[in-house]
Amino acid sequence: MPSITLYPPSKSASATSPTENPLPALLHTPSGLALLEIQGTIHFPAATSASPSSTQVGKFVFPLYDASNDPSDTKWMKRVYLYVGKGQRMTGECKKLGKPVGVVRKRERGEMGKDRDHGVIDREDVEMGGVDGQGEQRAIEEELEIVEVVRKDKTTKNPPPTLLGGGASWTGETACNSGAGCVVINDYYSQCQPGAAPADPQPEPSAQPTEVTPVDTPTATGAPAGTGPGKTLQSGYYWIRAVAAPNFHKYIQTNPLYSTGPALLGDYTTAGQFQVVDGQLVQLVSAPGEAVKLLYAVVNETRVINDNSLAVSFSETKNTYGTFAFGGDDLQWSVAGVTRPNKSAWYVCTGQKLYVNLGNYLYQTPSGCADQTVHYYNDKTANN
Repeated sequence: MPSITLYPPSKSASATSPTENPLPALLHTPSGLALLEIQGTIHFPAATSASPSSTQVGKFVFPLYDASNDPSDTKWMKRVYLYVGKGQRMTGECKKLGKPVGVVRKRERGEMGKDRDHGVIDREDVEMGGVDGQGEQRAIEEELEIVEVVRKDKTTKNPPPTLLGGGASWTGETACNSGAGCVVINDYYSQCQPGAAPADPQPEPSAQPTEVTPVDTPTATGAPAGTGPGKTLQSGYYWIRAVAAPNFHKYIQTNPLYSTGPALLGDYTTAGQFQVVDGQLVQLVSAPGEAVKLLYAVVNETRVINDNSLAVSFSETKNTYGTFAFGGDDLQWSVAGVTRPNKSAWYVCTGQKLYVNLGNYLYQTPSGCADQTVHYYNDKTANN
């Protein structure tokens, strides 16, 4: 019966210092190697005569990783950025594999017929078993060695990718991919956003600021609709929070907590617990052990704030306008008949109230509002 000899990692390879070869054989995470699973679309820049012959894929950033934290702390695994060239960033997470995966390769031979680990041998190359021209069986077995052992998997979700742009000091690519437009943040930073208006749009008459007026939005009752699940995340639910300034790690909630009224972004100590069920964004307001009681996120059909926003509130009755969904880890809303450039775009305006942004993300943001995306977070407790 044919067999293959499998050797452990070679001593010479394991003794190689990071300074001698800083590039990993496989993708590295702060605590080991990882496999990469992409569940999204990679957008390569349009080819031109001046374009390089290749695009770098695979630069990883772990924004939540802190080397000073305890090695057992795995919160950093909840968010991973994969950069593709100079134009695209994909967001995902890092998960532990159920079983480690070994990576093997054909065993290498040193010069002068010397095995790298076991001294002089009688041939320089490992040969495959087979039959020579005289019909004589050459029972020489192939030899393999373990290169690495992988214990983690990186999964990039499928939210709309963030496309990076440039500014006054930018020396890289300046053209956005098809379907995205360049949004100028300041003189030194611009950003390509899916669905954003093209660069240098035609001048438009300056719109007068529109006063935000309540439109059939339930007001806070002053009394909670339930005793609430507390500050420990209940099974099957998530925290939902913003992950960028000016509302970094502000969480969706109501005020008073667990009451009907406008959806707000507030402190982590008063964060609500949520889930998307059959297109409804539900907030758990019952205590552990009690009969489940929910509030529902309701989107008002009447446009407000520059005629491009929809108010969001929580009610004891279900939402009848549009559906909620998670697009990866980001909260999205859509409705038939309304085309949104970015289903994950939201406004947080005066009083920390949450609105659906029907326009382009980071483009013509109304006064008193901030563009945000909001994302689920499933750690045991909310944090800032």
